[in-house]
Amino acid sequence: MGLGFLGRGSRLNQGAVGLAHVGASAVGGTSVGITLGAAGGALGLERLRPWLIGLACLMALWLGLRRRPVRLGRQQQVPLEWSMRMGTLPTYISWGLLLGSGVATLIPYSSVVLLFGLEISSGPVMGAVAGGVFGFVRGVLALGQGLRGSDPQKTMDLLPRLRRPMWLGNLLVAGLSGLVLLVTLA
Repeated sequence: MGLGFLGRGSRLNQGAVGLAHVGASAVGGTSVGITLGAAGGALGLERLRPWLIGLACLMALWLGLRRRPVRLGRQQQVPLEWSMRMGTLPTYISWGLLLGSGVATLIPYSSVVLLFGLEISSGPVMGAVAGGVFGFVRGVLALGQGLRGSDPQKTMDLLPRLRRPMWLGNLLVAGLSGLVLLVTLA
C-alpha cells in the first residue's frame, strides 16, 4: 500500500503520521457504519435483522465458494499518486479514510458482506462500532507492514502462498459468524 514512506523522518513524526492513519481508518469505517445503520434504521430494517444477517451470510458464503476471485470495492488499494501531490500527513489521513471505509478500496474477501449486513440492520450506534473496529483493524494491519519497513514486493509475493489459507479462513468467518449472529440475534 505504500506505507513504507513512514520510515522517513523522526520517530515522533513516524508515530504521529501512523496514529493519524489508524485514526482516519477508524473514522472511515465508523462513517460507513453510521451511514448504513441510519439508512437501515430509517427503512425499519432492524426488525428484519436475523433475516438480513442470514441473507448476508449466505451471500458471503456463495461469493466465497465461487471459482472467480471476489471483487468488492474499488479494484485498487489507495491512489499512490496522492503521495506525489500532498504532504505526508494529509496523504496518510486520506489513505486511512479510504482504507477504513471498506468500500473505497479492494476487499478480496466476501466476509465483508456480513459486516455490511450487520451494520445496515443494527442501527447507527452498532453500525458505527462495527465499522470503527473494522476500519481500525485495517489501518493497524497496513501500518504494521509499513513500520516493519518490509519491501512491498515481499508482501505481494506472500499473496499467492496465502490465497488458499485466507480463502478457507474467509469461509470460516462468513459461515460461523453468520450462524453465531443468527442464533444470538434471533
